[in-house]
Amino acid sequence: SLVLFNSEKQSFEYVFQWRNSAVKKNTLFNQWKNPHDLPWFFSQINSFSIIETTSIDSLPPEATNERAWLSRSGFNSIMYVPLVSQGKAVGFLGFECLKEAKQRLSEQLKKILRIAAVIFVNAMNRKKTEQALTQSQRKYRTIFENTGTAMIIVENDSLISIANCRFCQFTGYQRSEIEGLMRLEEFIFPDDLALLADTAQNCLTEANELRILDKHKKVKHVIVHTALIPEATQRILSFIDITERVQAEQRLRDLNFSKSEFVSIASHEMRTPLTGIIGLTQTLLSKDIDLSEEEKIRFLQIIESEGNRLSLLLSELLDLTKIETGTTEFNPVKIDVLQMINETTSVFPLPPTIELKIDAPMDHVVSVKADRDRIKQVLMNLMENAVRYSKETGKITISVREQDHAVSIAVSDTGPGIRKEDLSKVFNKFFRSKTAHKIASKGTGLGLTIAKNIVEAHGGKIWVQSREGQGSTFIFTLPQD
Repeated sequence: SLVLFNSEKQSFEYVFQWRNSAVKKNTLFNQWKNPHDLPWFFSQINSFSIIETTSIDSLPPEATNERAWLSRSGFNSIMYVPLVSQGKAVGFLGFECLKEAKQRLSEQLKKILRIAAVIFVNAMNRKKTEQALTQSQRKYRTIFENTGTAMIIVENDSLISIANCRFCQFTGYQRSEIEGLMRLEEFIFPDDLALLADTAQNCLTEANELRILDKHKKVKHVIVHTALIPEATQRILSFIDITERVQAEQRLRDLNFSKSEFVSIASHEMRTPLTGIIGLTQTLLSKDIDLSEEEKIRFLQIIESEGNRLSLLLSELLDLTKIETGTTEFNPVKIDVLQMINETTSVFPLPPTIELKIDAPMDHVVSVKADRDRIKQVLMNLMENAVRYSKETGKITISVREQDHAVSIAVSDTGPGIRKEDLSKVFNKFFRSKTAHKIASKGTGLGLTIAKNIVEAHGGKIWVQSREGQGSTFIFTLPQD
């Protein structure tokens, strides 16, 4: 029998048993729940002595419990060889026989049995070590796989040997595409390779912020930590995704810049009419300047015009601020698009020398769900823009089309058009192209910006198509769903 001591349960445990088929399974040691009930037996085993007797009658007087124990089992001769591990008896090899032995074993055979005991102990210890190692590997692999952080293990030559599930999700690659095939440098944004080298040199001391490229070459911002795996040439790298944070910080910087730029431009735009109003008012109030009635009337008309311009500018600034900050309330209702266009054009002050054409389906009602007043405002702004830049005998066309569950409304003019380099700027606050300056246009520079914000708030898009000298077409879409 191969029997081990269970120190926690204070009992014996049969690991294996060899027996003649005619002999019943030996449960001898199971009768004893407490090994200390066999004091002589344990004193011998714990002193690493081989217990051998050819007959239970030859046991020493102090082995009273052991003699009764063996007598009940029916055994007459026994031999027990201690199993020793790390200076401690952990069990024994047992040999029991129903008959009396004719003679004791030779010392040579006992040495062989001790060697066998050592082999058993080494095998058991190796098995325990392997089990502990397997359990440890399973535990750390589970942690490695299920952590919310993207992690990889990199060999000394930067080849990625293991990538966890989160890293695969983060980069868009399959595990089979990464492990043993890709190197760490392939994921790093080229400009950040030097930072990666610094990270590798400063293992466990600091983290670096890097940019990595996913499978679709999309840039993602990460904080990377690197640590050496003890007694190995491998490194473990963890990546914390901070892309949203970086983007939010950039948006905040852009917003702060836009606010500063907005205040600067708005101040300039308001200063221009105010300067004219103040200058003309001072002239009218001056006793040293003799003005005719016609001059006074002309000055007052200019003051009124500049005052109206300033009032419009302030109104549009307030309107734009509300839209951009999300404090404007939109009241979407079902709108008959053609009816809405007719309502807008009927009150629009169109110069008599400019022709207006409406091109829309007449065989059915084209409708969208939107804020009627706000969409009218968009159309009005586009028409004002078209009139402002049209020739004296120009033409404005308003077209309506349905496509891909959306309605598009286009306002075209026959004006001077827009330079190619200015097309991307026309919706910027206060932007005025060189063409606008040439024709001395006096718009606020906010109409198109307001139109863009209103359209996008409805889930639509707005853009311009134009070639210098060939007029412009402003198109916006509104979803029908």
